[in-house]
Amino acid sequence: MEKKKQSILAVSLVGIVMGISGIAFADAAATFVEKCAVCHGARGEGKAGMTTPFDKSKSNEVTAEVITNGKPPKMPAFKDKLKKEEIDALAAYVRGL
Repeated sequence: MEKKKQSILAVSLVGIVMGISGIAFADAAATFVEKCAVCHGARGEGKAGMTTPFDKSKSNEVTAEVITNGKPPKMPAFKDKLKKEEIDALAAYVRGL
């Protein structure tokens, strides 16, 4: 249980450092689990035959662009599924994984 508390604290601190409010960060985390983790893995590590690990050196803007427009042929675009604010929060969340 103590390890879980430490993980939650660490993730929350990443959100603060990345400039995301606590609520937006929690929403981005839930969105990641729901829409991204199945292909990208729980920590963005990628999955063999599906995706490579996230390139966290890319800016939030570049990451948001990929989320918005997808990355054919495998990654779908989310511009019609998520609001811009959700995409921006998700981009920041992904870079903090």
